[in-house]
Amino acid sequence: TGITLQYLYLKNSSQNSLKSVACDNGLLEYSTIEQNGEGSFYHGQGFGVQTSSTWTVRYNDWINITGTAVIAIVTSAIAPDTDNAWEVYGNTSIHNGSFVVTGLSNGWWACINNATCGSAKFYNNSISDCVSIGIVACAVNYLNTASGDIDIENNLWYLNNQTPLTFTATGGATVTRNNNTYTASGTVTGGGAADESFPAGGDPFSSRTTGNFHLVSNTTAGLNLG
Repeated sequence: TGITLQYLYLKNSSQNSLKSVACDNGLLEYSTIEQNGEGSFYHGQGFGVQTSSTWTVRYNDWINITGTAVIAIVTSAIAPDTDNAWEVYGNTSIHNGSFVVTGLSNGWWACINNATCGSAKFYNNSISDCVSIGIVACAVNYLNTASGDIDIENNLWYLNNQTPLTFTATGGATVTRNNNTYTASGTVTGGGAADESFPAGGDPFSSRTTGNFHLVSNTTAGLNLG
C-alpha cells in the first residue's frame, strides 16, 4: 500500500480530520488541518491511526485540534497490530483565540491502548499555546501499556498550559529526549542532557497567531539528524 496527501486544507471535521487503517507507506505534507470535534461518547483527533506503519508527517499546520491527540495511534484487531517507523517533523501547532471546544487529553503524539509504535521519530516541531485537559496532553506519550520506542529531538514547546510538561512511557516503551527547548511552559519532568527549559521565556516566534512560526532569534544548535 502507499498514499501521498499534499496541500490539503481540512477544517471543521466532526471527529477525525484524517484516519488511516491498515495503510502503510504514507506521506502527509504541506497541509493545514484546522478544528475538529470530539465528545463524551466518541474520541476525536487530528489524525487517527490503526495498524499503519512507515508514515512521514511533515511540514503541516495543526490548528485547534481537540480530543485524544493531534496524532493518536491506537490498537486494532487487524494483524499484525503494529504502527512502526513513523517520522513526524517540521510541523507547527497552535490553539489560538478561535479555539472554542476543549483541548487534548492523551498527548500531542500519543501511542495508546496496547498499540506498538517502534522506531518512531519526532523532531523539529513547534508546539505553541497547547491546551491540555489531561496530565500528559501536550507532550509525546506511550500510554495504557503501549510499547515501542521514539526519539524526540530538536522540538520547541512554547506557552503550553500543561504543567508539569510530562512525557510518559509504559509497557516497556522507551522515550528518548534531547536538544528540545521548553519556553514559558512551566516545569518539565525528565529530559535529555541537552534539553533547555526557560519557564519565564518570551515568545520565540515572529507571529505565531498569524501562522508565522519563524524564530525571532537562533536557538542553541540541535542534533544533526542526517
